[in-house]
Amino acid sequence: MKLFLSTSISGPKELLQHQNLVSMLKKLGMVIVTNLDLKHGEFDGSGFASIDAVIIDATATDVDTGYTLAIALAHKKPVLYLLRKGTLLDSSVDALASNKEVQKLLHVQFYEPDMIIRKVKNFLQYLDHSIGKESFSIKYTLRLSPRIDRYLTWKSAEAKKNKADFLRDWVEGLMKSDDHYTKRLD
Repeated sequence: MKLFLSTSISGPKELLQHQNLVSMLKKLGMVIVTNLDLKHGEFDGSGFASIDAVIIDATATDVDTGYTLAIALAHKKPVLYLLRKGTLLDSSVDALASNKEVQKLLHVQFYEPDMIIRKVKNFLQYLDHSIGKESFSIKYTLRLSPRIDRYLTWKSAEAKKNKADFLRDWVEGLMKSDDHYTKRLD
């Protein structure tokens, strides 16, 4: 999964929080693009088509926060909009959050500094379940021996599925039964 992470770094605490968050996301196998990449010209708004979801820490208001939110919503990307407890929600974001269509994409969460990673993990689990009705957009080229192909053809016919659906369901079953993988998400 490819995530866009937008944070404001105004001091050492925010830098450490940002680094911990990026590290945790990478350990979970996420590809991370940050607003720092955007500022350095390494990523532009047109690149949002390849992003799966957006995480914005809007606690320290930044000019780019509104831009990032607008681009993400325009590209119909799920957004986790984080605010530290005690921070006021911007009235324009509040107005957006009341729109039925935007509510499907925009998730506003308030957090304590030590709980930001939990909030992000909850959002990722939500994405796994809601995008569980996901579009299968990543292609793999898989070369099989004729013997494996015959087995796969037989097994998928027995299950009354095409080969691709059979393999997707099989991998999904592996994911669900893999305790090591589920513990990583917790």
